[in-house]
Amino acid sequence: MSKLTIGIIGGSSLFHSTRFSSLAQKVVDTEHGSVLVYTGVWGNTTHDIVFIQRHHADAANHEYNQPANVNYRAIVTALNQEKVDCIIGVYSVGSMRLDIPIGQLVIPDDYFNPFNILNISTSYEAHVVPHITEPLRTHLVQLLQQANLNVRDGGVYVQTSGPRFETKSEIRFFSQYGELVGMTGAHEAGLANEVKLPFAMVSIVDNLANGLGHKLTLDAFKVAQKANATAMEVAVVHILDHFDAAVGLTE
Repeated sequence: MSKLTIGIIGGSSLFHSTRFSSLAQKVVDTEHGSVLVYTGVWGNTTHDIVFIQRHHADAANHEYNQPANVNYRAIVTALNQEKVDCIIGVYSVGSMRLDIPIGQLVIPDDYFNPFNILNISTSYEAHVVPHITEPLRTHLVQLLQQANLNVRDGGVYVQTSGPRFETKSEIRFFSQYGELVGMTGAHEAGLANEVKLPFAMVSIVDNLANGLGHKLTLDAFKVAQKANATAMEVAVVHILDHFDAAVGLTE
């Protein structure tokens, strides 16, 4: 079996999984800052995993970093230095569509983020054409379908700045351009594009966006996020257990 090194950017819920807790911790120093990473061979596969908790990635400060304060440049640079073959980003999202309910797994096919665009290079290399890597994205969809998981194929991830949730008016505006709303994914996608690493997203709906359905509260969001953690863990673990190294990662 061919061997891959798979980069995962996710949250604390994955790290607390027994499947992730056995990974070894180390610090990767980059020109943008030092990053705490977790590495190891994944289960019974030949694949190596490089896992980063985005909100706790700062090696000098293990406290929670708000979305706008996450060092995205350092995270993607660290994964590049670790020579990952691809990056899978894992996201909690809000749904801007009533037909995409709480608990729904979604594999987005595009993202919308015309504000505060990040780059690593200060030269011509920063002029990239943004995209989600379709062969990788399609493989994730197929793996989850094979596991009989309820996954939605496609959707646009709209990124906002956070840390507050969006106003009802903002949701009405953003819903013209996408189905999902989050605060981190587009930065990670764009920087992965820049360093030429294949990239795809796995997301789960933890709330209906402000103005849809029942009144949005932080308490209700936390309850749903906790309830959905197992479903996301099952999805990501299945992907890593069955990831096919023979799948083409470039378009």
